[in-house]
Amino acid sequence: MTDGTSSIRRTPEDAEAPPHLDAHVVAAYLDRRLPDAETATVEAHIANCADCRSEVVALSEFLRPRRLRRPLHYAGLAIAAAAVLLLFVSPGSLGIPGGPAGSPPSEAVALRLRTLGALDQPPVYLGVSVRAPSEQEAELFVAGMRAYSDAQYAEAVRFLKGAQAAGNNGATIPFFLGASLLMLGDAIAASEQFARVIDMGDTPYRAEAHYYRAKALLRLDQPNDAAAELDLSIKSGMDDVQRMARSLRDSLRVLQER
Repeated sequence: MTDGTSSIRRTPEDAEAPPHLDAHVVAAYLDRRLPDAETATVEAHIANCADCRSEVVALSEFLRPRRLRRPLHYAGLAIAAAAVLLLFVSPGSLGIPGGPAGSPPSEAVALRLRTLGALDQPPVYLGVSVRAPSEQEAELFVAGMRAYSDAQYAEAVRFLKGAQAAGNNGATIPFFLGASLLMLGDAIAASEQFARVIDMGDTPYRAEAHYYRAKALLRLDQPNDAAAELDLSIKSGMDDVQRMARSLRDSLRVLQER
């Protein structure tokens, strides 16, 4: 650590026992206060030590503030209202100079696309079980989804990436990892995770993955690719997903036709 102490402690009663993480180091790791090099050392240790992995999971539960599940996001309502405003109010009335023949400049279009791609509420996790290849992966997945349900998306990303690295090949982890990344504003990484889900073929998450990947692509100013994803979501999704995808597709069509 930065004060010169070691990240690793040895069990005093058994000199042959493998080293374990100090509790203060675990707390600093969860608070993201460790330097990058020491963070990498701790994560490598957690990947191979069941005792320390359990300690990290337990301490993360203790340190995480209790929150109401699914709170009302007033910021999300404001974003939705802004999306409608940006679609139907002329650029000039917003102080944005119009382009040739009254068409908005590319900057205005990009702003509207990113607004359409805003995500105020992530997909809901319903407690679907996953087939874990190891106890390590199962622990990391459970911790990641608890963090996700508590809207602790940075923490969810850390645990879910660990679970993914542990060897799980199902669609659940990349789907909710993508959702967490999108909530954190990392549209590139989110798009990659949703694409991974889509490449797995006929899974329960495929239609939603198309929809949320479209959201990520809108954040990246790629409306044509987003429209293609929405069309696939409409084609393969059930009623609720189809309604979301159609609504976003219609809004995007209005913007593209202006």
